[in-house]
Formats: sequence, C-alpha cells, structure tokens
Amino acid sequence: MTPAPSRLRTLFLGIPSMAGDALPWLAWVVMALAALPQLMYPLWFDQGAFAACGAALHAGGIFLRDCWEARGPLTPLLYAIPMTFSAAPIAVRLFDVLWQMATAVLLGMVTRDLFGRTAGNIAALVYFLMYASLNYWATAQAEGFANGLFIGAVWLVWRATGTTGDGKSKGIASAFRLPWLLAAGFVAGLLFWSKYPFALLAVALAVWTWRRSGFGAVTRYAGGVAAALLLGLVYFAGNGLLTELGQHLQYAISTFNNVPLAQRWEWFTGIFWVEVKAFVSVGNIPTAGYKDTVIAADHVLGRGYPILMILALVGAVYGLIGKETRRATFLALVYWGVAFALQVWQGHSYRYHFVILLPPFALLIGAATRGRDGGLLSIRRWLAYLPVLAVFVAAYGMCVAIWPWTRDAINNLIIERKPINQVYAESRVSAYSTLGDFLRLKSAPGESVFVFGDTPAVYALAERPMGARFPYLRWAKEGGDPAVRQAYTAALLADLQAHRPRFFALPTVGMPSNDFDFQQIWKEMTPVHDFVEANYGYIGEVGPYLLFERK
Repeated sequence: MTPAPSRLRTLFLGIPSMAGDALPWLAWVVMALAALPQLMYPLWFDQGAFAACGAALHAGGIFLRDCWEARGPLTPLLYAIPMTFSAAPIAVRLFDVLWQMATAVLLGMVTRDLFGRTAGNIAALVYFLMYASLNYWATAQAEGFANGLFIGAVWLVWRATGTTGDGKSKGIASAFRLPWLLAAGFVAGLLFWSKYPFALLAVALAVWTWRRSGFGAVTRYAGGVAAALLLGLVYFAGNGLLTELGQHLQYAISTFNNVPLAQRWEWFTGIFWVEVKAFVSVGNIPTAGYKDTVIAADHVLGRGYPILMILALVGAVYGLIGKETRRATFLALVYWGVAFALQVWQGHSYRYHFVILLPPFALLIGAATRGRDGGLLSIRRWLAYLPVLAVFVAAYGMCVAIWPWTRDAINNLIIERKPINQVYAESRVSAYSTLGDFLRLKSAPGESVFVFGDTPAVYALAERPMGARFPYLRWAKEGGDPAVRQAYTAALLADLQAHRPRFFALPTVGMPSNDFDFQQIWKEMTPVHDFVEANYGYIGEVGPYLLFERK
C-alpha cells in the first residue's frame, strides 16, 4: 500500500502546476500594460510606407500598379485591414498589438506541444515582453507580422510529421496528414509574399519533412507551397503585372547583394553587443524612443536580454540531452538557424530585423523551464526552478524598461486625454505632423498629394492618397540595377501626369537624415523635375519641406 504524501510534499510538488495555472492570467495583465504605450507610437519610415500602400489597396488599388513597396504585398494587405475602421495611425498600432498577442498565444501553443504547458506559457509571455520593449520603429514591421506565419508553419509541420513531444504523441494520424501538410506548405509559401528571403523557412521545413516522413509527405507539403506561390502569381498575372513583378524581384536582389558579408556580420552581432553592454554598464534601455521627454530607464537588469540569451542556450542543451525532447529541440534550432541566416542575409543593422529571432528565442527559453523529475529533496527538482526564476528576473527587467512609457501613456491618454495628433506633435516626428496637418487642411478629401522623399508617414497623418505609386524615393539612390531605376523613374512621371496631385512636397537637405539629398535626386530626375517646374508653383516652406502647389 502506497503511503499518502504529506501536505508539505504535496504543496511543493504542486508548485509547477499552480504556476502554470496562474501564469496565463498574470501574462494577460502584464501584456495589456505593456501594450498601452504602443498605441501612442507614431509611424516611422517603414510603417508609413506600409500604411500609404495599405490605404491604396483598401481603396481598390493593386500592388505595384497603384502602390509600390520594396517588400512583398502581404504586409500592405494586412495594413489595409484596420483601415476598414480608421485611416489614423492608432488603428494600425492597435491592429499590430492584437496581432502580436495572437502570435504570442500561437507561440505558446507550439511550445506547449514541444516542451509542455509551463514552457508554453513562459514562451508566450517572454515573446510579447521582448516585442513590447522594442523601439517604436521596430514594431508593426513586416518581420513582426511574418512571425505569425513562421510560427504557424513550424507548428503545422510538427503536428503533420508525427513527431513526439514531452513523452506524448503530438502527431496526426497518417490518414489525416494530407490537409495538415498542405496547410503547412501553404503558410510557409505565404512567407515569400511577405519578404522574398523569408521563403528560406519553406526550404528548411521541406528538408525536415522529407527527413522525418519521407518523399510522399514532402510532395504534399510542396503542393501547399506551390499553391501559395501560384496564388500570388495569379494575382499579378490577372492584373497584367508580371513584368513589374520581375522588376520588383530584380530590385530586391540587387539591393540585398550590395552589402559585403563581413559588414552584414558586424551589423548583426552588434545587435547582441548593444544588449550586453547595456546590461553590464547599466546603460539606457532602447525602448519606444519616439520622444525625448520620457527618460529611458537605467537599470541593472538592462532589458534582461543577457539572462534570456543564457536561458536559450540552456534550453537548447537541455532539450538535446533529453531523449524525449531531442527532436522538438532540433526543430526549434532549425527555426532559429533560419532566422539567424536571414539576419546575415538581409545585411542591415536595423533592430527590427531582429524581430524574427524572437519566437525561436522564446521557444528555447521555454524549453529551459520544463520540469525535471525527482523527489522533493532532489537537487534536480530544485534546479528546475532556477530557469523559471531567471525568466521572471528578466521579465522584471523588461517591465522596468517599458514602465516609463506605460506611465507616460496613462498620463497622456487616460489622465490628460490628449488627442493623439497632439501626442505626435510632441514626438520626434513632429515635422511629419506639421506637414500632414497642412495638407489635410488645404486639400479636399480624396485629393492626392505627393512627398518626394523618405517620409511616407505624412500620408497617414494627412489622410490623403498618394499622387504616385511610390510612398518613398529611396530606390532612386540605393537601387542597384540602373535599368530598374530608369523604369521606376518613368513610372513615377506617368503617375504624376495621370494624377496631378494637389501638392508636391520636397524635403530640405538633411530631412529625414543626412543619408539622402532629395533635392539633388529630384534635379537628377530630369523628366520629373521638368514636369514639376512646368505644372507647379512654389508657395513656401512648411517645416523642413519646400511646398509646391498645382497651377
């Protein structure tokens, strides 16, 4: 007869279960507070471009014909969804917050399947806190929205290939694998239309599927990938835009290939060193950052990232050691490896590229927190609590980083009830707000305007459509293919001639940065320059912009 466990033993053995039950409720409270500042974030370069393009698509436009963006059409299409309710930037920000909460829940489901319930809860919380502690220009990016597809594809492949996780079968019976494999391939294929290099995950998962389930399974998976690619091709072919799609691909290839590999590596590793140095030197934590009146937190924990890096390493090692979690950990490492390769491939130092590393990062952190067997006085059991404790210490560091911005959001939105446009006017993009307000007041709804520069967020603030398909003109300098630049210049002129926007705005030198002199670029575009000179009259300056009005 087995003796009844003591109350003390029952209490201690039940700690992981109680933590697993309470953690989701705590996570939702923390996520809601962390999300509040994001609603106030203004749009920066990339978000402004997506918003301008999304507005064009929402109005019935076609990608590449009525709006152009260097990445694929999927993110602008997602931006068009909140514009059904409002064209204001806060609608996009709310949509992004809801998307990231759903992404966190999906990541929790995947991690639970791979490593157990507690690991899933922790991975979901860590992911959202890492995302919420990013700069305002790193959120609502293609990478953030693509994370849902990355995670979904990994989860579907995991379930479809019949693998096991945490000692229990998580696979699908062979008779039902076909729809799961097709769905996995379709979701992975959609990543191509988010950002062309993201298709690397589809290739990696194809290899995984072949190795785990054989040739028949990988052909079904490939059928799903082909369906997603065909869907996009039908969209462009049906609108007579296959030539434009080829130019778009050529632009992407020429742009991504113009950075030396050594420089890509230096940029990528620099992202990690920024976090480590901030942790060691108690430096400013790079959170939000859209205005200077909020003092960034200086805290000994930094944002907790060095702790999280160690936990991810522990999770990888511990998962590979355990026989029942070896395959799950290997899949998580495949996912992390793809995200790592994409960082180096893209060759930019922008922090938002780092966002695609957050889900596999959080997944491995979850793996480090799964329970270990052992008696009440077993060292192994007590060691199992250390990763969980470390997660909460790191989470506290992230909350400290977010809190100044949460407090500022409460003061502005709830206590003072400031209009959101006033918040933008007090931010680093106040010049955008000044021009946007002018264009909205001086033009009629539906009248188009055009900003010849790199500040596409003006369109959302002005609530006016673009006068040409290009929300920004960066391609005029950084595009590596002269033939593509020439074709785009001709398209810009044709759009201006067809739409004849009410106002033409030209940034002064140094706006938005010293990297581009758009006045010189405009003069070098002789046909466009001559058209504006002949059809527009200079009316003065609005902030750091020269403004021309249609004659």
